[in-house]
Amino acid sequence: MSEPNIIIKVGSDAQKQIIKQEINNFIKIINKAVKGWFDAVIIPEDFEQEVRKLTSQDDYSAKRGGIYVLAKFITSNYGKTLVLNPLLYTEAFDTQIRFHFYFHETNHFLISLNKADFSNLSKSNKAYMETISFFYEEYCSERFSLSLCESLSDKLFSKKSQLFLKHLKDCYEGHLDLISDSQKFLSNIRKVLNDFKYHADGDRFMKDISPIIEPAILSFFYISAFKKALPDIAEKSISKLSAPFNQPPSIEMVNLCHESYPEDLNPDKDMNKIKRFISQFGYEFEDYPRGLFVKIVDI
Repeated sequence: MSEPNIIIKVGSDAQKQIIKQEINNFIKIINKAVKGWFDAVIIPEDFEQEVRKLTSQDDYSAKRGGIYVLAKFITSNYGKTLVLNPLLYTEAFDTQIRFHFYFHETNHFLISLNKADFSNLSKSNKAYMETISFFYEEYCSERFSLSLCESLSDKLFSKKSQLFLKHLKDCYEGHLDLISDSQKFLSNIRKVLNDFKYHADGDRFMKDISPIIEPAILSFFYISAFKKALPDIAEKSISKLSAPFNQPPSIEMVNLCHESYPEDLNPDKDMNKIKRFISQFGYEFEDYPRGLFVKIVDI
């Protein structure tokens, strides 16, 4: 099996060699578990523009609320492609931090090999499963990455760097801060819910609600991954979680995540848990003869 095509568009020739060596070292580690993990690794000058060009997603943005995407697994004309944000190769990051992102995206690739098919479900159940699978995949990829960083740190590096330890702490606390103000979060949701009562446009509602809830739910799942993989960091301030993320449906969802992987999600067994979790954000999906509808839920 041929090695991935490594394309580095930033840095001097000497810096490119150092970066290439680091990526090759990472590939050797991953190849022990799975061969042919990527066809190409690209470090562009402009991360967003590169992803847009390779995916034809003209509206792609690396910003997700308070989260900024630093690495992304995509399928492009190169094949299975890992695009890395050039910010990763600035002084704010070291090799240990970059390995965190490399491992995370590797798990996205592994999950892509066994994607669940929800085409046989009703439109509402399909919408629920696709929604939760997106967050669940992020949770599993972060759990995978954090666990590998923890278990391999002594073998790969003599000890964890202070920059890496600060990175973990900042990541965790940043996610926690994003969902600690429930009053503001729920107020923003209620405004969108109230607007929907007047315009009754389901597509517009989803477009309005997604930028509010997606970054928060992502942070909740990332926090859950920290709690599973690095409990010493997470347990110190997990009590700061506020509604709805400290409510029974959220706790129930965390427990489901801890016990399984995305391919294990079972619509027959897990659907009620998923519906209870989503309904905390003010809406439910329903099937009608004319298609999929959104129903408002008081929160």
